[in-house]
Amino acid sequence: MVAVQQLMITIGIFVASCVNTVIFKVVRGDAQFRSALGAQCVPGVLLLILTLILPFSPRWLLNKNRGQEALKVLARLRAASMASPQVLTEFHDIQDGIAIEREIGNATWSELLKKGISNRLAIAVLLQFFQQWTGINIIM
Repeated sequence: MVAVQQLMITIGIFVASCVNTVIFKVVRGDAQFRSALGAQCVPGVLLLILTLILPFSPRWLLNKNRGQEALKVLARLRAASMASPQVLTEFHDIQDGIAIEREIGNATWSELLKKGISNRLAIAVLLQFFQQWTGINIIM
């Protein structure tokens, strides 16, 4: 999965470079800058529109006690009937997982400040901050 993620990132960088090359060879003047920024909006808007047709997660639905809807979504995702053994097995696995998590207790935002967790959180936030701060996204 990590290799596939890295491959997709690399392909994205390649596509961005190709689009920028075309823009800077075809467009002149201030329109180059505006065209490059505008081109970034296309996949963003497409993603926004496509998220409107996504169903709720079966896990989220079960966590909100909407079991029937979760079963329908699972069946749709698996392209099977709601009575399919595969769908029912997955449905019950998700139910069992949620039951175990509820027995453990509810997670709260304040848990992020506990010793041991706060260190990890700080490292993760700072890594993301410095990755952006170095300006590599502008260079790409």
